[in-house]
Amino acid sequence: MDKNDTRMIENYEVISSIYIGDKELILGEDLNNPDGHSYMTCSGTRTEILEFYSDALVGDDYLEIAEIYANRLQEQIAKVKEERICNNVITAEMCDNKIWNDNLVGKILVVNPKYIRPEYRNEQSQIILCKGGNGAIPEGMGMSIFGQYCFSEEKCKYHRGQIMGELKREFYPMWLTKKLSVIEEIKNNPNIFGYNGQHFVGVGYLPGNYDTKGTLHNNDNPNMRVYDGGKYNYHEFYKASHNSYFDVFRCIEDGKIYVPAKNELFHYSGDFDAEKKQPEKQTKSKKHKEAER
Repeated sequence: MDKNDTRMIENYEVISSIYIGDKELILGEDLNNPDGHSYMTCSGTRTEILEFYSDALVGDDYLEIAEIYANRLQEQIAKVKEERICNNVITAEMCDNKIWNDNLVGKILVVNPKYIRPEYRNEQSQIILCKGGNGAIPEGMGMSIFGQYCFSEEKCKYHRGQIMGELKREFYPMWLTKKLSVIEEIKNNPNIFGYNGQHFVGVGYLPGNYDTKGTLHNNDNPNMRVYDGGKYNYHEFYKASHNSYFDVFRCIEDGKIYVPAKNELFHYSGDFDAEKKQPEKQTKSKKHKEAER
């Protein structure tokens, strides 16, 4: 490497770095550090314009700093593995590449894996929904395609040449078929509402003899609890539901039934009524009517 290409973070020369997951892990040295802190490790994130650094640690023992660097790498690897549902890679044979004279908006496109970082080279990061861009229309003056990842729903941007084609329907993974079904249901049902990254619709009312044995703790999604750092809020849930009067809700994503409570959105396996039962009206008996005359 040319000396002019040496990467510096303040006075530390970067001697090792790897970008994995959502962070770049960096190891640096400054052998002339006046405090004897010759070694440094930190995390970095980049945008198209700027770089940001955080979690910096310095010390005089190279092996100690290198061990921290290695431990952070292991943590990032574990995080990416946890987010990954499969390791399937979509190939060009699974795509229709005779689409370039069509308007691509709304099509399910596939990114060539060679343009994706190694840890993300699988179908989760390849399949995108085209949302627009000059590269998405035949007469467009540019080559950019804007979209969102179908799995994470995060926004993305690719060059037209980085797209292999439209994913053939027979190669749709199960999670994609399910997600598209959810999107279609949400589009066609105005009563569906979103809360904490999921969608719900009211389906019924608890009976008068409601038994709490039908409720189970929601261990699937920590965000649907108050404790353990969850973001659930009973009043906000009902506010998101447009202040509906339902007691029982179905989650569109997983199809399960839930009951909102003060501190948790409980799983529910008990009975419920599809319609609100009104209290029976008090009718006067014949004797009472006779007495009133």
